[in-house]
Amino acid sequence: MLVSTPKVFIRDYFIQLDKHRSDQINAQVKISDNQHNVAVIVEIPELNIKQKLVTDQQGIARMSITNVKNTALVSGISETLSGVYIYCDR
Repeated sequence: MLVSTPKVFIRDYFIQLDKHRSDQINAQVKISDNQHNVAVIVEIPELNIKQKLVTDQQGIARMSITNVKNTALVSGISETLSGVYIYCDR
């Protein structure tokens, strides 16, 4: 076997500023095998954001956070944003 992965892993994700609200961040995380009720953590330390999400029947967890301060960090105006962390809580 060339590669070994855990049973539950993140297959795809996106995090972006909302198109219409500059103070809102939207995120979606898709995990493997459409597993539901799996806890997923999305963390952006510089913005003091740490959210625990739970996947639905399609294995997707979604979030929208409004009234976010310092969205200039996310939009690329500042280069001080050093990390966004997404992981399964299993």
